[in-house]
Amino acid sequence: MSTQDIVEAYGLRLMLEALTAREAAVRITPEQISGLEKIMDEMKKHVKLNEMPQERQLSREFHSLIAEASGNNLLIKMYAVVTNAFPDWLLYEAVFRKPELLASSVAQTYEEHSAIVNALKKGDADKAAQSSVEHVLDSGKWLEEYLGIPGNLLREKEEQVNHLVIKKSK
Repeated sequence: MSTQDIVEAYGLRLMLEALTAREAAVRITPEQISGLEKIMDEMKKHVKLNEMPQERQLSREFHSLIAEASGNNLLIKMYAVVTNAFPDWLLYEAVFRKPELLASSVAQTYEEHSAIVNALKKGDADKAAQSSVEHVLDSGKWLEEYLGIPGNLLREKEEQVNHLVIKKSK
């Protein structure tokens, strides 16, 4: 993937994570919340380096379920296209090169997913969007640090989505 492709996918992922979480917060069912919690419980079982493919698949299922909970069919389709373009597999390749990152990465992902689920449970659209964007921002740090994507390009995309999650004072 080119740097431009990665930066574009990152920017779209930031936007779509915010939008899907915001819409899901007002539409998610107790069954869908339970499904997210079951996925997180299953993710806890896959914490070894050789289990990262299973952990990545579960993470994709987690985020896809949030998109589905939005109830917006076009958004769900767009989300699927963008997540398939997002280079999360490249990020996890970094874990294979630096296995000492694994434990903290898995713990941080769990904490971030928990924050998203808690906001969804409360029906707090603003917090759900914010927590989702913060989760993707963490990926941005990895893109910069481990894949050498220029930080200024990532910050530009981040600035474009700030208005989606930060309430402006009147």
